[in-house]
Amino acid sequence: MGCDHVSFDLEEFEEGNVEYDQYGNEMIVSVHTSYPVKENSIEPLRSWEIPSLISRAYTESVEALNDGSLLLAAIGFRATIEALCLEKGISKGNLEKKIDELSKKGIITALDCERLHAARFLANVNFRITA
Repeated sequence: MGCDHVSFDLEEFEEGNVEYDQYGNEMIVSVHTSYPVKENSIEPLRSWEIPSLISRAYTESVEALNDGSLLLAAIGFRATIEALCLEKGISKGNLEKKIDELSKKGIITALDCERLHAARFLANVNFRITA
């Protein structure tokens, strides 16, 4: 069960890796790197400023995806999209309409809109298959 393999998790804190809580307080966020590095793993995007709860949901969803927990990742990405919509004042309609509204308001690009619809669809399919 893994006793014959060496592995560890490196947690790094960098001054430039900053997020803000709902009160505007600055928080230095740690970055985890697991060794050995898994093939085909993806790194979470860190170039945009988003509230810490949304960022945490997104980052944990990427970690779940990298760990092969596809259902958990799909649910996490869906929750991330819902949280982003709430943050931007979009609360009416189903998730499909909320994503469209993000695009109409110029919060996301048309390409990102298509990607979010694909993620929404995959989450719906995965949940129905396993439920």
